Amino acid sequence: MFKARQIMQYVQDYEAGVTYGVKTEASQHVTVQVRWMRPQQGYLSLNTDGAVKNGSQQAGCGGVIRNDSGNWVCGFAKALGPCSAFVAELWGILEGIIIAKDRNIMRIEVQVDSTAVLQCLTSSKNGSVRGRRLVRKIRELIEQGIEVQFKHVYREANRVADWLANLGCNLANGSTLFEFPPKEVQFLVDDDVMGVYTSRMISV
Repeated sequence: MFKARQIMQYVQDYEAGVTYGVKTEASQHVTVQVRWMRPQQGYLSLNTDGAVKNGSQQAGCGGVIRNDSGNWVCGFAKALGPCSAFVAELWGILEGIIIAKDRNIMRIEVQVDSTAVLQCLTSSKNGSVRGRRLVRKIRELIEQGIEVQFKHVYREANRVADWLANLGCNLANGSTLFEFPPKEVQFLVDDDVMGVYTSRMISV
């Protein structure tokens, strides 16, 4: 089940990547060691993700705010209803920035594993018709004074946010805030704090 969902996500990322000019040429592959990256000094990290449930197309998003030691500040999961993975990713970023701003966190490093979403937010393009409103809202929040640095990370470095996004797919509606890590995801949080590496094959 997980593999099917992962393959679907790769296909959607590829299609979005073509739209936004992400390079997809055939190339050599090497294995790298990936782990959660601590935010730069003076920032908190916001890892976000979006997911779409197989079959039903029900989507969700989730994210976690942590300090530079990896300690949990807060997390969230949100049900979105039917939408694309690309739109779900944008929702995750929007919700995470809103939560950060509500808690007076004004300097955040947003870590996402979608190159297409990252390029959309950091370029002059507004994305697809469905994603344009979300992109505009994200940019409006940033213009209100919150300092945001966007950073691409591999999926293996975004496992906590991925878990929360999939939880969002299973919520009936609305969103849930987590002041402490859910016990089911605590081992992933601990791995990130300890700097545990995961192997990944990448193109070079």
